[in-house]
Amino acid sequence: MAKIVGIDPGLSGAMGFLDGMIYKTFDLPVTTGLDKQNVIDSHLVFDMLNDLRPEIIMFELQQVQMITGKKTAFIMGRTYQSLLMGIEMYQNTFEVSVVSVRPQEWKKSLGLIAPKGSSSKAKKQITADFVKNVFPRAEIYTPRGRLLDGRSDALAIAEYARRKYC
Repeated sequence: MAKIVGIDPGLSGAMGFLDGMIYKTFDLPVTTGLDKQNVIDSHLVFDMLNDLRPEIIMFELQQVQMITGKKTAFIMGRTYQSLLMGIEMYQNTFEVSVVSVRPQEWKKSLGLIAPKGSSSKAKKQITADFVKNVFPRAEIYTPRGRLLDGRSDALAIAEYARRKYC
């Protein structure tokens, strides 16, 4: 069975790691850039991947939505590029399969499409319920019960990769 990392990008994103019956989640490392804006730390992404040694990395494609402002779109793109740099450094060092996936693809495949008109919170809860069913001890909630949706998405993406490639 291959070691797999699923990645939900963004400043509140995460990595989900699968190795047989072992599963873990890790928040993406964030640092402050030269312009004082938070970005993903590409060197720490590389270090995390180097420690986990996955054979398959699947990350969610990030798309700018029409309602996103110019500044927000720029920050999202810069953050996403920082993540990709960390993944590329790992890919250039080790023989690994790196695959991108559209959110609609992995969600549809896992049966996680919410009914039309569902709130953002309800959509996130569908994924969280799936993850808790498949990975009962996954740490996807804070001690006070707030959903860490980056973690649940990352584990779901990793599970989608496992079902597709293993």
